[in-house]
Amino acid sequence: MRHSSQGTSKEKGYLSFFCKKKDKPTTYYVKLADAYAAEKEAIGTFQQIGYVPPGTKQDDNSYKTTTFGYSETHAGSDGAYTNEVWTATAQGKMNDCASSSTWTVTTTLTSAENTATTGTLTHVAAVNGGDACSVLTPSFTNIGNSAAAANP
Repeated sequence: MRHSSQGTSKEKGYLSFFCKKKDKPTTYYVKLADAYAAEKEAIGTFQQIGYVPPGTKQDDNSYKTTTFGYSETHAGSDGAYTNEVWTATAQGKMNDCASSSTWTVTTTLTSAENTATTGTLTHVAAVNGGDACSVLTPSFTNIGNSAAAANP
């Protein structure tokens, strides 16, 4: 996994304070998203939060390794996103998990009155590919501060 050195000096501070080299790509993403939201009270893009997924850059919103393709999608307008979805898509069959199965983390902006969340974001992780994919990453749906059951 690579850690980004992009961004302002304040954004670089997020990396040293929140991220450790042992962090997995999803944990790293959640920490950076939370730090950005605490500072800006907004959802940021990969580039805005200083996140660089593993692999080779394909375009502004996607990266690819031999195992997974990583991408982001947004709802809302630039600078006022209300939702972001981090997605890892299987590039081939893995055991009984089908090619094109997905692992997602959906990040939504929450109201300031909601004290059940950390900062201003809620993260919900899910696996779309059934038990054959969930077994490959048994703790994935525990990422963030809200979990979703695996989707068959």
